[in-house]
Amino acid sequence: MTDSKFAYSPSIRQDFVDIPNDVLNFFKKQQVKYKGKNSAMSLYTPLPKKMKSEKSHKGITYSNLVGKNPTSIPPEYFNDSHLMATVEEFPFQNRTEGDEKNAERVAISALRRLLGPADYSVKNKKYMINTGTMPVKVEYGINGKKQKNPIYVKRPDLTRMLGKWLYDITSGTKPKSYTFNRAVFIEEAIPGKTLSKMVEGCDERELLEVRQYRDNLIRASVQASFLELAEDIINPRNRIIDGFKTKLFDFNLMFLGKPKEDGSTIDNILLHHYQTKYKKEFKYLKERYAGEVITDEMNRIARRVNRKYDKFFGLVRLMEDVEDYTGRTFRQKARQEYNERSLEMLFLKKLREYERV
Repeated sequence: MTDSKFAYSPSIRQDFVDIPNDVLNFFKKQQVKYKGKNSAMSLYTPLPKKMKSEKSHKGITYSNLVGKNPTSIPPEYFNDSHLMATVEEFPFQNRTEGDEKNAERVAISALRRLLGPADYSVKNKKYMINTGTMPVKVEYGINGKKQKNPIYVKRPDLTRMLGKWLYDITSGTKPKSYTFNRAVFIEEAIPGKTLSKMVEGCDERELLEVRQYRDNLIRASVQASFLELAEDIINPRNRIIDGFKTKLFDFNLMFLGKPKEDGSTIDNILLHHYQTKYKKEFKYLKERYAGEVITDEMNRIARRVNRKYDKFFGLVRLMEDVEDYTGRTFRQKARQEYNERSLEMLFLKKLREYERV
């Protein structure tokens, strides 16, 4: 269950999703090799589309990692407004030792698949509550020593996987490793804290006085506009603050961000939110330099996309007939929401616009 203010993804009910072969093949070709302290794995590595054990308790799936008999989340965490606003995580275990050991084995298998071989141990498993897909945060150790950066295990959602890849290009973000198949999506945590954790009560007035924060917030808003992220982006749990840099990470609501005709002069969902919530402080985002930052970020996005033009539009073409959580394909959304005949044409139009500013 989620805060009703924000859109809900029914993927929480899905155990498996169909991943077209051409999408799997695309990601296999895009693997970027890297060597870490404990691994030599690849970025964007698809797990096998089908695994012999995916329906057994040993397969790497979201359900198997949660376990057969996990402790329940008390209902007040979903209907008490204070708890919903302040509590993001809920630790859990399985009620029997055998079920918990099976779940931990799956978690360790996920860690090895994502990060490479090592002597892993599971320190904690936590539900990320009041979110659309109830991800599981896995805190782990190597050789008994707890590691700083956890991993997240999520129910499969093809739109999130595709959106993350597009965002890494448009934002210039150094990608974190992730792996997936039709039963699970596993990724390294993004460094930083969610805005809701960083600022008590999500009151950003003091942060907005810091120019570096404002600049990066404006840049994130332009990146969100390029992908047409819906109003879910204003949810402080959907933004991570690293230093003073704003990072986005929830992409299941791409191309639902076209603002309503409400008389607003700002064609930008995120900045429109600040205009409404922080009327006094919004002056910081209306200063002359704000326009300069927006223009500069639009030019940067255009350059980033053009540097990886074939890869970017190669994936966009594959997305045309992929359905999102509304049951519509991206091609249909481009026609219905934006009056463009395809997603590719919509992106080309946006790219040309960003090049011209």
